[in-house]
Amino acid sequence: MDPSYSPLTLPQNLQRVRTALLGENSDTAYRNVMLKTLMTVLHSTEFASYVAALDPRITYLDHQSIAALHSNSVVLPQGFTISTGTVVGTPICNVTNPRMEWLWHVTVVSHESPFTVNVRWEQGRKEQNFTVGFTAGLSEFIPLIGQPGLFLQVTNTMLQGDQWSVSLLALPTIELSDTVAALEKCGPAAIEQLFTPRTAPRTDFEKLWKDHPYLNYKLSGLLLALIYRLEELRISG
Repeated sequence: MDPSYSPLTLPQNLQRVRTALLGENSDTAYRNVMLKTLMTVLHSTEFASYVAALDPRITYLDHQSIAALHSNSVVLPQGFTISTGTVVGTPICNVTNPRMEWLWHVTVVSHESPFTVNVRWEQGRKEQNFTVGFTAGLSEFIPLIGQPGLFLQVTNTMLQGDQWSVSLLALPTIELSDTVAALEKCGPAAIEQLFTPRTAPRTDFEKLWKDHPYLNYKLSGLLLALIYRLEELRISG
């Protein structure tokens, strides 16, 4: 990377468009997968030549990457903890919860039945205590903060100080219709400035966005307009 590189500071309207595309407070993994999805959309139509018109170099992956993986979770007992655990439920990763990589630490803070456990979500810097009972050698579901409907279940029993590290890779569910809907919520001012001034090729991009019935063409129009606008900002400094 050029040592003189510095990221562009985006105007507020462009920042709103970026957030609609890549998520608010998203992590790097989510943004990379979303970018791969968006570039696949751009290369799916005959307008793909506009992508390389500004710079013919292709510097992003055109083969399988993290986007081809499956969601998975790992529960590791820490220290002298002997009880094992399992993640129960289905992770949520989408435009409203744009995070793929998760890490929690779960600690038994009281072994008086019912047990009290502390759940700390590392990336979100949040923690909460929960009361947990045991039935037939299985704990009640312990909520994993930030992931509604996802829980840790511990086997056998719990001792004071027992701790588990819970890591999760949640692959996103990406629907182009959701992305288009998020963009439309940016408001007319944010969208219209992408197509101004109304000269070629922006007029072609605008027709795709406003008039084309197929989502990949529609989204390509807006993405191309965004690329050209960002290139103008880059050149102007």
